[in-house]
Amino acid sequence: MNDYPRARTRRWMLRWAIGAVLVAAAVAAAVGVRAEYAGRGHGVSGISTSIGSDAAAVDGTNSGSGPGVRGEGGIGVLAQAAGSGTALQVAGPAVFSRSGEVTIMFPAAAATIAVAGGLSAHALVLALLQSATPGVFVVSAVPNPATGTVTISLNKTPGTPVNPQTAMVAWFVVN
Repeated sequence: MNDYPRARTRRWMLRWAIGAVLVAAAVAAAVGVRAEYAGRGHGVSGISTSIGSDAAAVDGTNSGSGPGVRGEGGIGVLAQAAGSGTALQVAGPAVFSRSGEVTIMFPAAAATIAVAGGLSAHALVLALLQSATPGVFVVSAVPNPATGTVTISLNKTPGTPVNPQTAMVAWFVVN
């Protein structure tokens, strides 16, 4: 006697039941797929051997205004490339909470900024002049991990007492 049709039907019923449970859970919890794992493995994992920019192993899409993919933890999101691949590719504007602009007005030649989340001992700060202020340039951007601040210094005050000017400096903290 051949059990193939019966085994095939059982597999189909099992797949249908699992699918129904996932759909019911998604409707009840407002979550498409939820996985929890208290061990050392992954909550959700995706594997693909596809080639192409839109063939992701895990894909997240939100047709509303919220994020397509969100990560929270010791490392919120890890983007890691194999070999010489690209670890992170961004299409569209990127927003960073540890960046901004500061205005340095005559007679000042420096400004100190409080950085959200503080600074580590390994913080790197980039600062670039965003205004055309003749003869003025950024000399340094010095992080102070103890106070969670960055001091951006210019080579001189923008302008003179007769012609006071303003220098706009963009800054970005890495690490």
